[in-house]
Parts: sequence; C-alpha cells; structure tokens
Amino acid sequence: MKISMTLLVFMCCFLSQNISAQNIDKKQTDVQKAGLKGKVKKITLKYFYAEDKFGEIVQTGNAANGKGEEFYTQYNENGFITIHSEIGKDFNAPWDKESYKYNDMGKIIEHHIFEYNKKNGVYEMSETQKTYNYDGLGNKTEEIRWYEKNGNKIMLDTIKYIYDVNNNLLEKNLYSMGALYEQNIYRYDAKNNAIEDVSFNKGNFSNPGKIKSTYKFDANGFKVEFKKFSDDGSLIWMETYKNDIKGNVIEEKGYNRDGKLSENINYEYVYDQEGNWTKQIKRYEGSNRLQLRIREIEYYIN
Repeated sequence: MKISMTLLVFMCCFLSQNISAQNIDKKQTDVQKAGLKGKVKKITLKYFYAEDKFGEIVQTGNAANGKGEEFYTQYNENGFITIHSEIGKDFNAPWDKESYKYNDMGKIIEHHIFEYNKKNGVYEMSETQKTYNYDGLGNKTEEIRWYEKNGNKIMLDTIKYIYDVNNNLLEKNLYSMGALYEQNIYRYDAKNNAIEDVSFNKGNFSNPGKIKSTYKFDANGFKVEFKKFSDDGSLIWMETYKNDIKGNVIEEKGYNRDGKLSENINYEYVYDQEGNWTKQIKRYEGSNRLQLRIREIEYYIN
C-alpha cells in the first residue's frame, strides 16, 4: 500500500510559499501554518500552465499534478483542517481524500487517508489511518500509521517525537517493524526558528547516511535561505528567497552544488480583502512558460 506522493507534494505547495522549518510542530492552527488570514472556511486551488504572449497571460492547459488538477481543503471554525481532497480529471469521485478528527482540546486524534486506484478497469478505494498521542503539555508524542485488512488492524509504522524545554521539536524517530528506520534531529535559534534539520536514514539501505538542511531567516521571521548538504558535508543544493511584506516569496533562486545559479523564479500575486492571495503567477527567467495558480477562498461569517 502506498501513500499518495501527489497529495503530499500538493500540501507543501498549497501552504504559504514561506512555510518551512520554522513551523515544525508549533502550536498554531492549520490556517496560521498556511500563512492565511481571517476565518478561512474552504480553499479550492487550481493549477494551469500558461504563457506570456505580448504581456498577456494565456492559459495553455491544466497543470495536472500527478493524477489530479484541482484541490480543496476545508477548515473548521477553530482553524484546523477537516477535509483535504484531490479531484481527478477523468471521473467524478475524488482521487485522494483526507479527513481529520479532533478531541475537545482541538488536538488531532485520527487522520484517514483514502486513495482510489484503478484495477482491472475499476477504481477501488484503499484506506490508511493515523492515530496520535499527546503529553500533558499538548505536544504530539506518538503517531501510529496502520490499515485494516479482513477486519484486522495492521500497523505500518510509528513515529515518536521528543521536545526541548521550550516545547520545540528536537527529535522525530520513525520506526518500521519495531526498528528505527529514520531519524530527524532539529536545532533552533534564539527566536525558536528551526535552523537545522539532520535526517539519518537508519534502515534505508538503498540511501544510507545523513542529509543536513539549514535555514536562515530575516528579522520578520521569513525564510531567506535554504541549504542541503550530503553525508560528506558537501553542498547539494541552495535556495535564496526574497519576500513581500505579507511573507510570500516574490523571488526564488536555486544554486547547484558548484554554487552556480541554476534557476531563477519570480512570483506575482493578486490579493483579496483579507490579504490572502487568490492568484499566483510563477515565472521562470529566460522562458515564457508560466504556472498559474488560482485560489478560491471561502470565509466563515462572523
């Protein structure tokens, strides 16, 4: 059984362009983590390919991310996700769907992931579930992923979390079949921004060793630099960012292991009255190709 990488990739893209390590397990609502403002009820996100023809943005087709081309996320009035879904382009049912259940303290206790896979011309649904445990301070201490087969619960893996005295996440340990498979260790600055993430592949024999990621932030707490290093300490990739006053990335530059500029991307936004972007234009320097993202945002009425 697989977890949809399309859905995971989308979730990263869906959140604010500047959401990164500084938000690791912070006690924020999902709306806040996404960089959204106001009482957001639902967001529908659509991707399109486009071209700049003599200063006019022309759509050239749907930017089908994997299997789908439209996504929506619903939030409850407390600002937490209740449903997230990817809508497929060739049949009416969602390709993937996630639903969430919370306790009276607003902590997620169940996470259900539904997938539709085509088998012998018929779409069949599979379900993976996650359950969570917390300490007395409300920190998530354990995440268990399992699925049900023939009425029996089969555990896939477990993640255990360890925190420092400031309730910052220090360790994330993934166990598979009872053995430590992957470990992440985090380090923070004086403002509690996560500035380092070291990932150890304990049980992944096809990709052993460690990967270190470092982050830098400006005075406003916006990410301005990201670097990734290999096991021997050499640079793999680097990105730098410029942000607007709302914290959205307006310029992103990527550098290869030799420090040479590999890509230069600029972003333009259109905002609604709440200050959330409803249109994003992603431009690649040296090319007329664009990616257009449209967000339809619904709000709770006070």
